[in-house]
Amino acid sequence: MSDSEAHAAESDHGEIPVHPRIPAGEPELIDTQSGFINLIERLREAGEFAYDTEFIGEHTYYPQVCLIQVATMGFVALIDPLAGFDVGPLWELLADPDVTKLVHAGLQDLEPVHRLTGKHPAAVFDTQIAAALVGSRYPVSLAELASVYCGAEMGRGLKFSQWDRRPLTPKQRRYAADDVRYLPLLVERLRARLDEMGRTSWADAEFEHFADLSIYRTDPATRKLKAKGVSKMKLRPKAALRALVVWREGVARERDISPRELINDELLFEIATERVVEADQLKRIAGVPKVVRRELAQDIAAVVRDVFEGPRPPAPLRRPRPTEREEEAMAHAWAGLGERCEALAVAQSLVMSRKSISDIALRAVRTGAATSVEGWRAELVDPVILSVLRRFGSRPPAQDDA
Repeated sequence: MSDSEAHAAESDHGEIPVHPRIPAGEPELIDTQSGFINLIERLREAGEFAYDTEFIGEHTYYPQVCLIQVATMGFVALIDPLAGFDVGPLWELLADPDVTKLVHAGLQDLEPVHRLTGKHPAAVFDTQIAAALVGSRYPVSLAELASVYCGAEMGRGLKFSQWDRRPLTPKQRRYAADDVRYLPLLVERLRARLDEMGRTSWADAEFEHFADLSIYRTDPATRKLKAKGVSKMKLRPKAALRALVVWREGVARERDISPRELINDELLFEIATERVVEADQLKRIAGVPKVVRRELAQDIAAVVRDVFEGPRPPAPLRRPRPTEREEEAMAHAWAGLGERCEALAVAQSLVMSRKSISDIALRAVRTGAATSVEGWRAELVDPVILSVLRRFGSRPPAQDDA
């Protein structure tokens, strides 16, 4: 590396702190099958390794993994999956319960495991989750945790970097390496903090969710659409739009293309509202991609026709709007949870969303009975809901409403 390249790579990164659990030096570049197989054996022997990926998700149905980073206390390695060799053994290793994987916000990085092996990720320690259980906000960046727990300056991220371009620049290599370099030390210190605060079992319970395959799937029918007017649509056009979204998902998956790149939300909205039940009607919708007009017009018309000519879609359930007193109870629950989380140094946003705690509080007020939540969250949530019941569970005398 030339002096100018080195300067570019280090310009917004601090020096790597000296510590036995922080691997220093240049990362190894793994771009051959033999080198990769050797690396897998080294990771297995270590029994624990840091893991991250860099991917591009704009043009393919599943994000394209362009770089894989791994690290132990002794080394950092960058695996080039675009070099043409089989990286399958890594996905298998990520499913091995005998080897611990250290990640930060690792959900999307672990998604390929089940899809490519049929197994679930196992033995995962996520630093973003662990930190939220011992006083950090949630979500929190790796750079912030590395600074607080490791004294490291990671520099600015490379949000729009072209990870599919080769060769990688010095700055890309340094950025990618740092994403795993500090995890061994960070995990050691977070484990100590979890143990000190009696939260290790909480963290273990959260990490078990990585084995729940449902968290890696999204329901296209519930996807938030980028089109104006969706909330004001009538019943059948709205049902047609949802059917088109589900149809688009299947075609995009089959063709390995981003759903919105196949046909965007605004066009689906227009097709549904214009009641395109015959293929020729698609011609009056401006902006439809040529490939869609040529190859998929019949399918689109059939989807819309099935909705408009089929049984009337069921009307959405309309729950009674909360009364002013119930609104007050829900606000009380959210504030009360915030106070308990602050007192116990747990990130409120990890414990429960405002909607979830509000729904629990509303149910408690309307039924007069508290519903306990599962696991470690009960310690924070149950007292809050009991407080809601004591204050709002029964209607006070009429003069109290004055």
